[in-house]
Amino acid sequence: MAEAEQTKTCPLCAETIKVAAKVCPYCRRPQNRWFFVSENDVLAFLALVMLVVSVVCVIRYFGFSRQYSPARHKLTVLSTQFGVESTLEHTNVVVSGVVTNESEYKWQLMGFEARFLDSGGKTFEVGNGGYAYCVLPSHTEGSFKLTLYSLDKIPPHSGVKATVTSAKEPGLWFNND
Repeated sequence: MAEAEQTKTCPLCAETIKVAAKVCPYCRRPQNRWFFVSENDVLAFLALVMLVVSVVCVIRYFGFSRQYSPARHKLTVLSTQFGVESTLEHTNVVVSGVVTNESEYKWQLMGFEARFLDSGGKTFEVGNGGYAYCVLPSHTEGSFKLTLYSLDKIPPHSGVKATVTSAKEPGLWFNND
């Protein structure tokens, strides 16, 4: 009998096999240190990672975004101008101006309110509505234009003051800036 061959026990099927064996002749499993990981295990792990990444992205984009309310005081309208657009059908009042973002976050400004002031500085009419799209990065200034549609009369005023009423965190993927 030649030299005694060294043997070991297969960790999966518990059969005695040669130490030099790369694959167990009984259960056909590789005898390397990753013998317990099959191709299906690797695929299942990758599918789990993809699922977790997808859930995080969906939550980030569709829900749980940063709320505007705590940052409301950091979005300030610096100046406003008042104008009128007239057509045969209607008269639109246009308020434009400059707004600053002193917060740490980028905001997409969605809603504005325009308060028309009399000569004593008191509010006599409030214009809400219209749409003013403006994305304002952190610590920057930007301009906005708010169109108040189809007003019956042009408010007699000596001043106008605009404030930001709503904003949201810009979308993760569909950002055009």
